[in-house]
Amino acid sequence: MHLILCTLFLCYLAGAQEEDETVANWDQKQKSVKNSEVPPHQEAFKAAMVHYRIEDFQKAIKDLELALVGYYRADGECRARCDGPQAFKAHSPVHYRTSLLELVADHYSQVLRCKHECVRDLATWPDHSSPIEDYLPLHYAYLQFSYFKTARFQEALESALTYLLFHPGEKVMMDNAAYYQAVLGRKAEPHEDADWYLRRHRAERQLLLFAGEQQGGQSKPVNYWNRPGENEDAER
Repeated sequence: MHLILCTLFLCYLAGAQEEDETVANWDQKQKSVKNSEVPPHQEAFKAAMVHYRIEDFQKAIKDLELALVGYYRADGECRARCDGPQAFKAHSPVHYRTSLLELVADHYSQVLRCKHECVRDLATWPDHSSPIEDYLPLHYAYLQFSYFKTARFQEALESALTYLLFHPGEKVMMDNAAYYQAVLGRKAEPHEDADWYLRRHRAERQLLLFAGEQQGGQSKPVNYWNRPGENEDAER
């Protein structure tokens, strides 16, 4: 029980220092972007953090759930925008001569990279250049503790398992999941939408890595969910 009661602090520290600073100063940052359109999924996450900090976990749960629905909807919209014509930034249309197969492959690679970058776009606050680190997994970290505090152990276990999809083997969350499972006396599964999302993301990353190798390793897709010290290859 002591381990679980420590989770609020530990999960809060689980994100990067940038995330901690973002949450702590969210109201101040909001003033600087008051003229920008804040996406609904970010608005809901912001509201959830306000309730979370004052330990109003019922409202935090409601807003975090809304934030997740909005996130996956926004992801679909972002990816759809990538299916349009792509600019071949690295090549001049006059001097760039290649086969049709190479041209199609180049176009597909750029579309795929655009979709891969939706992770960054959805986690970046308007008028800011850097995304909130670990943005999507943090939803599940905050949810699992909020569910625990409202005695919703089944949902807490599912959220903990979902977080572990992004960060396999993280000890604190593994211990929390084991606790919830012991309380329930049964196993659970992670959220299906997150499982599908992450498997697709990793598959696309593998394709981008392969494409980069074929182009001489000029570019490498960023892994926005890696933390310092984590093995990047394991997250592909």
